Amino acid sequence: MPVVGFDRWFLSPRGLVTFSARTGAGEVGSWQGDGALSPIAVTGGTDPSTAGTFDRFTVAGQAQTRTGEYHYVARLELGVAGVDRTNDTGIWSSEDGVAVREGDLAPAVTGAQYLGFNNGLAANDGGHLVFAAALDGGASVNGVNNRALFVGPAAAPAIAARRGADAPMVPGAQYRDWAAQAINSAGSVVFEAVLEGAGANVNTNSAVFTNASGPMQLVAREGDIAPGFEDETAVFDRFGELFICDDGTVFLRATARGGTPTLSATENDAIYAYRDGGLQLVAKEGAAASGTSGFYRNLPMLTSTPCGHAAFNGVLWTGVGGVTKRDNEGVWFTPESASATQLLVRGGDSFEPEEGSEEVVRRPTIAETPDDGTGGRSSALGAGNIATVITYAKGRKSGVFLIGLPDPMQ
Repeated sequence: MPVVGFDRWFLSPRGLVTFSARTGAGEVGSWQGDGALSPIAVTGGTDPSTAGTFDRFTVAGQAQTRTGEYHYVARLELGVAGVDRTNDTGIWSSEDGVAVREGDLAPAVTGAQYLGFNNGLAANDGGHLVFAAALDGGASVNGVNNRALFVGPAAAPAIAARRGADAPMVPGAQYRDWAAQAINSAGSVVFEAVLEGAGANVNTNSAVFTNASGPMQLVAREGDIAPGFEDETAVFDRFGELFICDDGTVFLRATARGGTPTLSATENDAIYAYRDGGLQLVAKEGAAASGTSGFYRNLPMLTSTPCGHAAFNGVLWTGVGGVTKRDNEGVWFTPESASATQLLVRGGDSFEPEEGSEEVVRRPTIAETPDDGTGGRSSALGAGNIATVITYAKGRKSGVFLIGLPDPMQ
């Protein structure tokens, strides 16, 4: 069946590809393989673990572990195999079927049941999930605490944060909802939360938290000073992709506002690393781009490796520092300090897509695709490598190529 549109795709270190897509026949689903592809779940198909029929899938609710296990949020058709509006949504695994289902008891909240799932999903190789769920029932559930962020094995997750609970390091503010989350192999998480209460307003109600060092701590908050901008009146406006590495390093993209003069759309994005309780600037629009004589004009994509390093796409200003349209895009890599950021590949570089066939790189980008706008991205990293889409042959050909990360930082 021909595919007419892709939503998200993932690449595991051993080369297993998983993607969600739409077919010419109007089906929506997910497929997986390392050569021949097999369907995981397709609208109209039967789910063996519930005997229900898949009705729809949530684009933002997808995650794949490094081993290739794929998790996804789905809805079942009503009226089939006992499915009604109290049990029609859930989280599924490509290996074990339904993992968490609406109507199941929420183990961390006595007497409460899951009411629904949304706002992202993440998973690690140990079988732990991080997901947001609405709650219903139980003597302790009411209108101000009926949502929670859960982390842990699907059968017995713990609460990482709950609506109505005090947000750490933000006096007078409580959790209201969640926008994005990520988890590392140790089960530590990072998430963006929407805040409410007397200590939050429309200009300060978004914040990022992590428990990488033990207790939950604030990483960054809307309205706080954005480090690294020349004008110290620039503050965080919103947050994008979030990653947490196995060593506890958090990488995030942020957009700033304010400044004197007011920051423009080509100088307000930045990438940060959070280590040892502090934020460190990795790259920002308008700053000098390592390995070139140019300056970043845009930072469209960010990803990270498991061991605490980041890779990102950069677009340079043309006409500045000798930069042209042929060499104004590249992929950069940063180890433990922003000063060590290294250029991995840039437009205009020579490479061999096949042995003995030299070509010129055009428009290299990290081999990732965005979700529906919540800020998460599906990683395409292998062990010690990053998958990069390279266009060549004067734009007539393109492919995904693995670029080795610099030693000894793999």
